[in-house]
Amino acid sequence: MSSLKLSRRHIEAITAVLVDEGYAVLTRVGYRHHGSPKLSKSAQYYPTEKLLTEYCELLYLPAGDFDNYNPYVFKSTEEWEPNWERKATIIKRYNEFMRDFTWAKKAPTHRSMGKDPFTSGRVYTGYQNIVNRRIPIRTKTLLNGEKLCEVDFKSNHLWLLSAFFGEQLPEDPYIEIADAVGCSRSDVKRLINPLLGATGKSQLAEIKFKLHDISNDLIDEILATMDQVLPWLNNNKLIFKGIGTKLQYVEGEIALKMFQWAIDNQIPLLNVHDAYAVNPSNGAVTHNAMHEFRDEVIKELSWFKEYL
Repeated sequence: MSSLKLSRRHIEAITAVLVDEGYAVLTRVGYRHHGSPKLSKSAQYYPTEKLLTEYCELLYLPAGDFDNYNPYVFKSTEEWEPNWERKATIIKRYNEFMRDFTWAKKAPTHRSMGKDPFTSGRVYTGYQNIVNRRIPIRTKTLLNGEKLCEVDFKSNHLWLLSAFFGEQLPEDPYIEIADAVGCSRSDVKRLINPLLGATGKSQLAEIKFKLHDISNDLIDEILATMDQVLPWLNNNKLIFKGIGTKLQYVEGEIALKMFQWAIDNQIPLLNVHDAYAVNPSNGAVTHNAMHEFRDEVIKELSWFKEYL
């Protein structure tokens, strides 16, 4: 806030007016934990329908410049990916195709590559940053003036790993573990995904701390059940190896094929991490294309198993 020349006093005054005028509601009182600052909580406010109705059109203002952007961004000084210029051209053509359509937080898409070879590599755009978990705003927005739907892969990181290592994956491994433990699917997913991204066992304590609403006993039970349902994860030493960021590279390869497919079929399509937003009339064909291209990428990256 200091970069906007706003002090705490300014913020408190603005917040008070928003609440008094019915534009926001206080949902959690903040407090400072003097013994452990990490346990401190900020106050939490949510916008009311009055604010959303009056200002929702701001979502459709341009959020990026289609004439000035970098389609391929390397976090290292070395441009480690072979033929990256060809892939950058696909992103440029896709952005040029999308330029004439309208959507919330409209901005060009770019690919962000990691410092180490074949890490990161997902594609990013402003649309995917619109809040949707607690308050489903993103999926209520419009694509070219029409409703949209988001088509995603189920348990994608686990599926990719099972495909690379030739293992069988339950239809929904998160559900299978959750049912066995007696917790929610969300709890299982919130634990397993960070485990795939962690680079060492020492990070387990940090993961448990962040999942403060899940007891340590339940976490231990989920881990034990994960070994029963997905024994090949530990057998192949795929936990605590930073696998998640490597699989993001695979997701980026799938996205490039989806962009080319969107251009070829003249279907407006927005990337949302490893999912895609399209108008509902294009939902089924998008779902089929995603799974077809995922299979293609697995075959093209058969060498990737050794890298994992």
